Amino acid sequence: MDMKKITSVQRYPIEEPEDKLIVAFRMTEKCNHKCHYCGWNDDSVPFMEKKEILFLFSQIKKYSNKARYDFYFTGGEPTLYPKFADFLEEVEEMFDGNC
Repeated sequence: MDMKKITSVQRYPIEEPEDKLIVAFRMTEKCNHKCHYCGWNDDSVPFMEKKEILFLFSQIKKYSNKARYDFYFTGGEPTLYPKFADFLEEVEEMFDGNC
């Protein structure tokens, strides 16, 4: 897996219960709205492979001891990701529905 695709990891100072982990994951740079004021419209950046994303989430599960997870998928427009609904089901299954 090419880890150079991961551009940054940011930790925001928010209050969160000790048994919950909040993760914001930027799925894509692509957007279908083409708003003139927004810069989220870079069609040149390819989607990450699903196996790479699922690997990252497996590492979150492996190294985190939280009982509950809140995942926020952002972008661009995350629903442009191919088979996004199927992807969400796989993540939910991976975390035993605790997200």
